[in-house]
Amino acid sequence: MHSYAFGLLVTAGPDGFPVASHIPFLVSDGDGEMVLEGHVAHPNEQSEHIRAGAPALAVFQGAHSYVSPTWYQAFGVPTWNYEAVHARGRLREARGDDAHAIVRSLARRFEGEGPGAWVPEYPDGMLEGITCFVMCGVTLESKSKMSQNRSAADRRGVIDALSRLDDPGAQAVQRIMRDNEQES
Repeated sequence: MHSYAFGLLVTAGPDGFPVASHIPFLVSDGDGEMVLEGHVAHPNEQSEHIRAGAPALAVFQGAHSYVSPTWYQAFGVPTWNYEAVHARGRLREARGDDAHAIVRSLARRFEGEGPGAWVPEYPDGMLEGITCFVMCGVTLESKSKMSQNRSAADRRGVIDALSRLDDPGAQAVQRIMRDNEQES
């Protein structure tokens, strides 16, 4: 979640259909409890969900890559190796100083703190264009499929094939798989 902080915020609309926004998140421990923070544009219908204290799901997609069955020694089918985290919790609107703190923390996290880094210093009225939130009571569910259902020979074939691809996702997956093999 820290490495892949750009996630998907999902809530249910009044019609029961899901509503999703792709946004950057801050992940922290607040008094021993994990909290997620972020904001959406005020016109976004999720602003209403935030103000109502709606339950929400945040999805963080980690490393992922296609896996060809031709990379196996044994019979197989095409698949996808991936890591993801699902965080569930309840949204609470952040206002005033809390909203300013979230915006400043997001800027610091993604701008950095070096010379020339942008620092959000603007009047309260500017915050009216966004709805800041804190997701509390967060529970996590991690998902990882890294060919662990395959034989050691098939996993080596996947690692070797991925290592030859000029693709950042494939390279990340093969590193994870290689680390997993060394831990076994």
